[in-house]
Amino acid sequence: MPTLVRSNRLFPTHAQIGSFIETIPVTTGSSITFTADQYLVVPDAMNPGQFLQYSFLFWNAVGNLGSGLTTTLTVPATDAVATAWYLQIGGGGTPQVVTFAFSNELDIVVPETPIASVVPTSAWAGGNATNVATSQAVQITAKSSVAGTPPGASFDSWFQFGSGTPSGNALSVPAGGGSYAIASYRVPEQPGFKVPRIPELVEAIERVIRRIDPSDPAPIDLARLVGQIRTQLAAQQVGADELTQIVSQIDRMNATELKSALTDLQSKTRRIEAATRLVNDTIKAKGGER
Repeated sequence: MPTLVRSNRLFPTHAQIGSFIETIPVTTGSSITFTADQYLVVPDAMNPGQFLQYSFLFWNAVGNLGSGLTTTLTVPATDAVATAWYLQIGGGGTPQVVTFAFSNELDIVVPETPIASVVPTSAWAGGNATNVATSQAVQITAKSSVAGTPPGASFDSWFQFGSGTPSGNALSVPAGGGSYAIASYRVPEQPGFKVPRIPELVEAIERVIRRIDPSDPAPIDLARLVGQIRTQLAAQQVGADELTQIVSQIDRMNATELKSALTDLQSKTRRIEAATRLVNDTIKAKGGER
């Protein structure tokens, strides 16, 4: 059973705010909701009798950032974090954009600047500088990736507080604007390649049959087609068993036996491909969706 660590952290140092931290046993796939306080007030350990005040900035809940006080997440199969990030209230200074590179998965600010370039160039010191002056309007372009994040992590979005408008990897801030601009980096979700499954296709065709007018002769044709596909499915299961047997014996087969097995498999593949084309063409002819 995975665990979820819920805590309040100071941005950007990652220091824990107060003594609150909670480790929660959770169930994979379950949904859980957290609500943060807009402000936190905690005793100042360095100055007895005084207090430090913090203002809510954003949530990082299982790698997903959100600026609302309430966040709802789906528990993954592994241990995860739900961190409410806060900014200490106080201070001031010359208007500028202060940028940070944030790793969603690691839930930390990484040292490298997220800035790839700034227009005008005079507004930025270059190198690993993270601040951009706003004596005039600026446009900041984020790097596609930064050091200190997991392999494969890339720029995801600007998470911006204050003046400015993000668009893709660019952040435009007007003259005199002040902003905290967080460039988040995460490992993109890999789109899964879904292999077509004949059982699902059969069910889809049966749903089409149920929607067609009984007086239409098409249901008879489609019903026959469903029966043929079910027969093909049974044959494919036999074919899968044969393939498993061939693979398990491949080291013991001579060249002649391997060639024979290859010819047989190629023949079965062509029959399956032909059956697949038949199904697709029939669905299109009946006005269904592939």
